[in-house]
Amino acid sequence: MGQIIELTNGRFVDVVGGRYFEPGISVIIRDDTIQAMTGLPGEPMHVRTDFVLDMKGKAVIPGLFNTHCHIQLKYPTLLLTLGDARRTKKYATRQIEKSLADCLTHGVTHLRDALTTDLRPNRALRDRIAKGEIAGPQLHHSVLVSPVGGVHARPPSLSDRL
Repeated sequence: MGQIIELTNGRFVDVVGGRYFEPGISVIIRDDTIQAMTGLPGEPMHVRTDFVLDMKGKAVIPGLFNTHCHIQLKYPTLLLTLGDARRTKKYATRQIEKSLADCLTHGVTHLRDALTTDLRPNRALRDRIAKGEIAGPQLHHSVLVSPVGGVHARPPSLSDRL
């Protein structure tokens, strides 16, 4: 069992009620999961914890989910290093790693890559994040859906027509 952490003195967002919970509420976390919210009806009044983090009045919100991004989009980096493939790959890789770390810094805990033609680089990033080699949110892949004749649809083949 993991350590139990208590968050106190925060402005905890009530996403269901669309407001903040009343002052005096604490959030109890164990194993990355909210176990209790002391001070709410039906919740324990006190829980023994290993650590107490004073949020000093800061707002505390659930993790955010970016549902549309392009992790491998590197065009600004490509323009800076045009003509030098090794430099392009090096800078693009560093930029992607920095962008993933920035997501966590800003509360984005999940990313959904909306379009990647090759999933292998994203899978490698997901593995490196899981191993703790780089900081980053959980990565999710989408399935490309495009209407017939759409910009991302392949041209209809003879078997499609049949």
